[in-house]
Amino acid sequence: MTLFRRNAAGEQLRSLILLVALVAVILTSSDSGDGPVLSLLSGPFYMAVFCVAGWLIGARRRWLTAYLALALPAFFFGVGLQFFAAPSSLEVVNALLGLGIQLLLIYLVFRFSLLEHGATALDRIFAGVCGYLILGLLWANAYKIHELLSPGGFVSGNGGSISPDDGSLLYFSLVTLSTLGYGDISPVTPRTRILSALEAVTGTLYLAVFISTLVSGLRGNRS
Repeated sequence: MTLFRRNAAGEQLRSLILLVALVAVILTSSDSGDGPVLSLLSGPFYMAVFCVAGWLIGARRRWLTAYLALALPAFFFGVGLQFFAAPSSLEVVNALLGLGIQLLLIYLVFRFSLLEHGATALDRIFAGVCGYLILGLLWANAYKIHELLSPGGFVSGNGGSISPDDGSLLYFSLVTLSTLGYGDISPVTPRTRILSALEAVTGTLYLAVFISTLVSGLRGNRS
């Protein structure tokens, strides 16, 4: 039984807190220039949010174990990257660990939204919105991995390069996921163009599946 099904306003409040925490992760992902201490503090917060997200959506010990198996190495890698000069390969490993956590969460969101018959409409809305934000973070992570392995895949509107660590790729990811396409950051290589197009398709399909699932759930509750 998942945590969402355990009744109560208390569980929905926890879901709302998770949603707020995800928004906080996004808002604090840009480089604030406050030095390594803030970065060190943001790392555990980031991983804690994702571990709690998996527990709230899955509520099974094996999922939390899987998150910890990915989150703890990612945390220690992140700490080391803040204080020691390290090759980009270690940054790639750290980003891949984060990507694994996000993929697990997306799987749980889809499983909950599509297969959890006892979930209420509000439960599904919370899970769906959290999943949408996680998708944005996931694609930003994928872009970061690309830039670490093959820099120069994105340029700003004035032709300048894009740093993988200043929040620009997360901004680009959210804009692409929602198909806004402001154009102030552009993919300029074949791989980044394909990735961006795939993200736009993913965002559109996600919303379509989410809305149709929500509507069918409401009809089922009325019948």
